[in-house]
Amino acid sequence: MSDSSESYDLKPSKEAYQAVKSDVTPVSAFKELIDNALDNWMRVSQRLDDITIEIEYYDGGPDGQDRVVIRDDTGGVGEDDVRILFALGQSKKSNITGSIGAYGIGAKKAIVNLGNEADIRSRALDTEEGYGFTIDQEWLEDDDDWSVDKQVYTDIDEGVTEIEVRDLNIDWEDYADDLEDDLAQTYQRFLDGTYDQERGDLDIVIKEYEPDQWETSAKQTIVTAPEPVEWSFVPIDGFQPRRFENIKLQSKEFDTVHLHVTVGLMQGSDSSISGADIFCQDRKVLSAVRDDRAGFGTGAGSNRLGNFSNQHHRLKVLIEFETDGDASDLPWDAQKSDIDQYNRVAQAAYSWIRRIVKPYHKAAGNYEDFPSAFLEPYDRDSPYAETENLDDPHDYGDRERVMHKPDTDMPTAKKIGQRAAVSKTIEVYAPGDLEDKYIPAFESELARLYNKDHEDVDIKALPEAEGLPSFDVEEAENMVDELRQEAESHLADGKRATDLPDWQQTIYNQILEELLEADTQELAWEDLEPLEAEQESAISPENGTEETDEESTGTAGMVSPDETDVESTGEDMAGGSLFGDESDTGEQATEEVAQEMAQEVTEDLGEDEETAEKVQETIQEQMEEFTESMNPEGVYTLRLPQDDWSELTDALGLADDATEEEVREELLSTMELLRQLRSPQ
Repeated sequence: MSDSSESYDLKPSKEAYQAVKSDVTPVSAFKELIDNALDNWMRVSQRLDDITIEIEYYDGGPDGQDRVVIRDDTGGVGEDDVRILFALGQSKKSNITGSIGAYGIGAKKAIVNLGNEADIRSRALDTEEGYGFTIDQEWLEDDDDWSVDKQVYTDIDEGVTEIEVRDLNIDWEDYADDLEDDLAQTYQRFLDGTYDQERGDLDIVIKEYEPDQWETSAKQTIVTAPEPVEWSFVPIDGFQPRRFENIKLQSKEFDTVHLHVTVGLMQGSDSSISGADIFCQDRKVLSAVRDDRAGFGTGAGSNRLGNFSNQHHRLKVLIEFETDGDASDLPWDAQKSDIDQYNRVAQAAYSWIRRIVKPYHKAAGNYEDFPSAFLEPYDRDSPYAETENLDDPHDYGDRERVMHKPDTDMPTAKKIGQRAAVSKTIEVYAPGDLEDKYIPAFESELARLYNKDHEDVDIKALPEAEGLPSFDVEEAENMVDELRQEAESHLADGKRATDLPDWQQTIYNQILEELLEADTQELAWEDLEPLEAEQESAISPENGTEETDEESTGTAGMVSPDETDVESTGEDMAGGSLFGDESDTGEQATEEVAQEMAQEVTEDLGEDEETAEKVQETIQEQMEEFTESMNPEGVYTLRLPQDDWSELTDALGLADDATEEEVREELLSTMELLRQLRSPQ
């Protein structure tokens, strides 16, 4: 290395101040200064004291110049620290737990964005006077002189910091209308006193002074938090809102970050707010995100939820990142206005977000099984509101798996929907055996079905029917048709049934009244002769036939589908699916069927044992051939419960809805990689 007395001057040019302001808007400039105040609030009082931040605009000050003033009473800064408010690259953020000002240049770029001249002054608590300095255009253009004159102020209150900007670069009227709403959205967690009840109150006040009245009066606006999410605290299948707290995102590459996720369905579909809100350090970065930045989207091997479509406007997610370490590790950008989906913290979070949100994403898009009518009745004040999983969040500080999930099969939702559809079909109020907490959903859905058909019906005025069996809409339609035929036949004979089961009698009476209104003979109800009980026929919803043997029905009423044989579904059979349960295997089931068939043949043939034995052998051979065709030699089936399937797809980096073929290919690929790693080098 050669000796030289020369050196490089790496002192920055003051053009750097102009450069850093280029990515700042007037509104974001004010937010940068508010961020500084919130950090000082934490430094001085751990945000326990009540504070006020004021933004003042003077349309022509005492010297005729427009100006803005940003003032806070968060505790002020000391004599030696005032310079940090504007010196490039200097900050005390590392001493503040949960700092918002992640990059240390916020106040500098904000001030030069707003104007070309500024007075910066502050007075710390328990001090006699304040200190500050002035910067102007001349100072900004002089690259040789980086010093400013310290000034002493006695007219500033204790604990106050004040920044006055003149020679403005902005036109107040161009952004004043958006300022209030933008600040309300960004700082809603600080403005909403219910979110953190231990934290002191924050007031943000905007004051506008008119010409010649700047010393006496102002138009004053107090910024308030937006209305909270109108969650549906629906008690159906576990789809009430849930909050998961303290999920640890850890890596050698960044300080520990805590992830909090709140998810639920809203009472109504709202395209203006649906999707995900993303927060860093309690400061909202983005609202209503519906793309990859919130974990939505698709892609093989990704931790994506699936696309957010127009069918998902009932879904709301709150994603929060917090750290006591370096706030620049969080997935926000330097402007704190966007999320970097490729950030290491974000990538670590997406797997958790997918597993927590996916059941709600599925329900939000499934209007057939989970209609919006189910969500509308259950606000927080409902006696059946399920609020505990939001008010008493799930603490996931030591968990690695998501254990608290809704039932995505939606059995209760389907039952309520079927009850409502059947009630609409038979035109009676028949919730059946639904629990009281499900009645609001039943009534709401029943009303929706009538409104859908443009029928103005008071559902509470519908006749009630007790003891209604559980059957589907098609069976209900068949049953109504059969009762109508019975009623028409009875009317033709001048008679009426009187001793049907309650629910049948209710429907029968309605039909008969309709027929009487249309009857040309002008018969009245009292003109009809009551039928004797033994003359009445019972209607079966299963096949529409009349039952004459009372022992076959147990009553002179309808046979419930629950009392008849039910056809097995594919889910009940053991087969080649990767999903499994504890039921018999397909081979065992086949063997049992063969044995039953052979036994029946033996009983039919009686004493002809030789023929019976041959038939049994033939049946067994045919069933074995069938089994081999279903499970060919050399093909193996991996039977996994749903939870294990989710763990497998997660470990392989696949989505929960990955196909069996995708899982097989990924498993083979992983096996090959393991084989290579184990091979001697």
